[in-house]
Amino acid sequence: VAGGAADRIRPPLAPISADRWQPRPGDVILTSADDLVGTQIRRASGNGALYSHVGLVVARGDGLAVIEATPYGSGTVAYADLTAFTTDPGIEEIAILRPRAPLAVVQVDRLELVDRLNREAARLAEARIAFDYELDADDDSSLYCAELVVNLLREGGLDLTGIRRDSIYVPMTGERDVIMPNAFANVSALEPIARQSRPAR
Repeated sequence: VAGGAADRIRPPLAPISADRWQPRPGDVILTSADDLVGTQIRRASGNGALYSHVGLVVARGDGLAVIEATPYGSGTVAYADLTAFTTDPGIEEIAILRPRAPLAVVQVDRLELVDRLNREAARLAEARIAFDYELDADDDSSLYCAELVVNLLREGGLDLTGIRRDSIYVPMTGERDVIMPNAFANVSALEPIARQSRPAR
């Protein structure tokens, strides 16, 4: 009997155990997908890049969520469920990075910086800021994933202005210097916390 579609559905990636990672606002989540878009993003990044998407852990209500910018779904800046984001069946590998300096230690206008990060995340999600198909990291009117994370970490007091940009060709736009998701893996201000890979088939 020929196998059906269910035979090709992969199980979710195993969750990262609590003894390796206890999520908190400001944690950067890098993921690697083996689909067409993920493969193209990694190739455009060059140098054997592993990661094709990035999201940021933020506080939402009484819990935590991931905020991301993606052309899929609503095509806007939006919250994602933390567990679903980190165990998606399409993920081949995931890495968690954390700012080496705590985001909540400095106060500005009596608001902790981590609160500013969370409030800005809520504002962008509520405004449904569109996905930035032109990948213009210097225009905040629309946002792509890496641009969103850099901007939010800036709200939290972490300066990532020196993060590497790669020159890539963007259809209908031309050559552009783009912050690729993999660039976060090489930022000294971020410390690797955990990494998880799908077992080899």
